[in-house]
Amino acid sequence: MYFHPVLKSREGVNTYVIAAVLIALLLAGRGFLALGDFTYFFVAGSDFVDPSATPGPVWVQNGQGYDGQFFYRYALDPFNFNKTDFGITVDLVPYRIQRLMYPLLSWIFSFGGNPALVPYALILVNILAFFGTLFFANAFFKSLNVTNTTAILPLLLCGIYMSLARDLAEIVELFFFTASIYFLFRKNYLWFGLLASFTTLTKETSLITFLPVVLISLYGIYKTSRFTSKTLFLLLPFFIFAAWKLLIASQTVTIVGIPGVQIFGIPFMGIAAGFLGNFDVSSTKNQLQLLFWILYIIWQIYIVVQVLKTIFYHKPENINYFFLALSGAYLCWLLFAILLSPAIYIDDWSFVRVFSLWNMTGFLLLYLRNRPVPDLFRYYSMLLVGLTLVRLIIRP
Repeated sequence: MYFHPVLKSREGVNTYVIAAVLIALLLAGRGFLALGDFTYFFVAGSDFVDPSATPGPVWVQNGQGYDGQFFYRYALDPFNFNKTDFGITVDLVPYRIQRLMYPLLSWIFSFGGNPALVPYALILVNILAFFGTLFFANAFFKSLNVTNTTAILPLLLCGIYMSLARDLAEIVELFFFTASIYFLFRKNYLWFGLLASFTTLTKETSLITFLPVVLISLYGIYKTSRFTSKTLFLLLPFFIFAAWKLLIASQTVTIVGIPGVQIFGIPFMGIAAGFLGNFDVSSTKNQLQLLFWILYIIWQIYIVVQVLKTIFYHKPENINYFFLALSGAYLCWLLFAILLSPAIYIDDWSFVRVFSLWNMTGFLLLYLRNRPVPDLFRYYSMLLVGLTLVRLIIRP
């Protein structure tokens, strides 16, 4: 099937043009406040980064910093298993280095980790991944010939902009994931296997998606056709991820989890604790953080309700195993979100980027059932994206 992966919103504006404008605004605003120093983007903290020992000048603020500082470290040398090097001490080497693909791509684009180019490469890779995500989302969209109002959905993921502004891996994860699902839809199992592998090597949490997707897809193949040698490519991401983890274990001290952080807890207690933890309105800053937390949660709850309605209230005459596979992945993420401890929700917006892949899975399900996007939700989402961009520009 031939496709033209260029879509327009209902107002007739090309989705790539919208993305380019939003990216330009974010980079210009954040870059202006950083006085043109793009090392500002990965939010290095003095607890882990010694600016006197880094191979190039780095903007360092007091405190712990953010995850982008570790992607910067591995973009300098993706296969360096040392705890301290390049003036950066990694808090948990096995945990950080397993997220290989984003720093590896940045290393390639910086011509082997050239320190002067790495800060720009980290941003460039995310920009290319943003447009790549749109390309494959639009290709999937056009293959289904569905309502044009849903074309804008990927642009409404606030986590994308947070990832771009802070040199994080979620955009690259979304690119590989969306591409892999498109090729699974086309029954090209080799490309699915490769791209799904790259997704798991970008963020290990994508396994929450691929385990049900692969199992249900295999069951669908068993029920509707027959297994061939190409079918085995569906299992490729698990073997590649396991091999990478074994290599990491051979080079480092293996960790089971993150010390000091309980990942799972009593259902819904993480969300409740997150609300209570942000309910400090003693200052204007805290009031704004609480407002953002509530706005993001309302957005997330709405998407969950719409996707669950799509999964459970639409009963096609014939079983669609591709739809079932994505539905299974979405429900696994929902369970994961319900059981998450306060560690994710206590921050006023960390869960926004963590749930990016989950929300993209939901968007693809909406595509499959041609569910239109209400105008009120689109306007609310666009307002939230705008507020997020402003916040990312003025906040380190």
